[in-house]
Amino acid sequence: MRGTAGVMLLVVLSLCCCPQTTSAQSSQAIVDEFSDYFAELEKNKPINWTSTLNLLSTGQVSPTCYNQAYTVHNDTSLARSYAQLMLDSTGKLTPSGIFQGNSLDIGNYKECTEDANNAVSRPGDIKAMYCLVTWAGTPHAPVQSVSSTAENFKQGVCVPKSCSDSEVQNLTETGFLGVKPMPSWFPVTVYCQREETYATYSAGAIVALTVIVVILCVLAVSTSYELFITFRFPDEERKSFTTSGVGRFFLSCSVYSNTKKVFSTYQHPGQLPALHGIRVISALWIIYGHTIIFNFDAVTGK
Repeated sequence: MRGTAGVMLLVVLSLCCCPQTTSAQSSQAIVDEFSDYFAELEKNKPINWTSTLNLLSTGQVSPTCYNQAYTVHNDTSLARSYAQLMLDSTGKLTPSGIFQGNSLDIGNYKECTEDANNAVSRPGDIKAMYCLVTWAGTPHAPVQSVSSTAENFKQGVCVPKSCSDSEVQNLTETGFLGVKPMPSWFPVTVYCQREETYATYSAGAIVALTVIVVILCVLAVSTSYELFITFRFPDEERKSFTTSGVGRFFLSCSVYSNTKKVFSTYQHPGQLPALHGIRVISALWIIYGHTIIFNFDAVTGK
């Protein structure tokens, strides 16, 4: 009996452990397959080395940018994790439905700026940066599609941060950075998101924030003023506070009283309640229409 129980215990343990082991092995096999695919993609992608070296020799690309770009290119072929994360986060070739107006392949921003930069294998002098490249030379969409005009193709690329926007534009055109969608296409604009760009506020942002803070302070003081006189003084003594110029100003900016007015359902005599319903329907109609338009522009890249 003891021998039988031991055998049954071993069978149960094997059934519990084997699926997890098989699943882990399967996941690792998938990762290895993708890693090999990205390595071959990097090795075989068409790069115009003559133009790339000419950009370096003429000073249009700095040695630092070129050396780091070459390191990333070489490390991707060697299946180093940070470099393959940079390639994986880059938009590749053309997206599905380009003849139906889809002109976006923005890649993965988080994978580029966080995962690649946090990878253990990343060299200390190389930091990944996300850029959005706009390509020209995209095909015209068919007449029956949603968009009947040619759209510029926007592609997200993950590149070394040492490269400037103009260097990224030059090296994506030669195929050295990222994955060039089509041989005949050429980049027209490049926008790279750099942390230092958002480290300080512009003059316009400072003015806007100052105005918002002043408004919030007025609302807070006005609401506190009304609540104080409401709960501190009786109705007769309260009139002296509410009839003065300062009192009327504070009450007009009070969140407490204005909120009650906004949500009040009282109908004044002589009003047409149906007009309020028409206004609500019109406002919802406008909001819904703009939502559809903005979503369509985001998808088509207009």
